[in-house]
Amino acid sequence: MPICPGRFAWSRRTTPPPASTPAARPEAKRYAYLIDNGAVPSPQLLRYAWHRPRPLDVTGLRQALSRVRGGHDFSAFCASAGRAADPVCRVRAVHVRRRKSLVAIVISADRFLHHMVRNLVGSAVEVGRGARPPDWMEGVLRARDRSAGRPHGARATA
Repeated sequence: MPICPGRFAWSRRTTPPPASTPAARPEAKRYAYLIDNGAVPSPQLLRYAWHRPRPLDVTGLRQALSRVRGGHDFSAFCASAGRAADPVCRVRAVHVRRRKSLVAIVISADRFLHHMVRNLVGSAVEVGRGARPPDWMEGVLRARDRSAGRPHGARATA
């Protein structure tokens, strides 16, 4: 029997409370970053993963990113376009997983600044490739200066 419009009546209409939807809950904000750590980039992942052909130390990535848990001023990891926003965010969880040549980094927070996760992951990769010690991330976080987190060899140009 086909469903015809106008044949249904609502006996009671309810609206969910504002904080009941996943997007409205503070703990629901989550970014996932995928790194293709194989020698040759996977054609299926070219649009979705950052290819880093040199081996990454996942333990180093975990140690570096564990420093950013909690409430901090993330000015050092914010792109210049997001400087007007309040830089204090609360990172609730950081997960780093490796499966074969893929490394997934998932960060949960109450909110994120412009390019914050991209800059956190880029800095953690500096640690994961052995260029920086894990406690360097904590120093960058405390510095609250974008230039403190710049990878080796990167220079600002006029």
